Amino acid sequence: MLSPLPTNQWNFNSAVHLFVRARFGGQPVKIEKLRTMGPAKAIDSFVEASPDFTPSPTWADPHEDELVKQIKEAPTKQEKQVACKVLNEKFNS
Repeated sequence: MLSPLPTNQWNFNSAVHLFVRARFGGQPVKIEKLRTMGPAKAIDSFVEASPDFTPSPTWADPHEDELVKQIKEAPTKQEKQVACKVLNEKFNS
């Protein structure tokens, strides 16, 4: 099991490493902000998003007209079937 990085070893390079491992790009200003948070808060900032900060994408709760559009524009039969299934489950339940 891995041990947390000691706070005294948390620095700009550690913050860069966290950005890279989390698959996010990081501008120097954002990396410095992450560094000032300390390791625990920096990691929390990646895994805990505030609902006010991150709105749900439109596809997460599509309206009927959006689902019908997805069915019409689906490039494959399988995607059409999935969109039809979601439409039926959402509006016929």
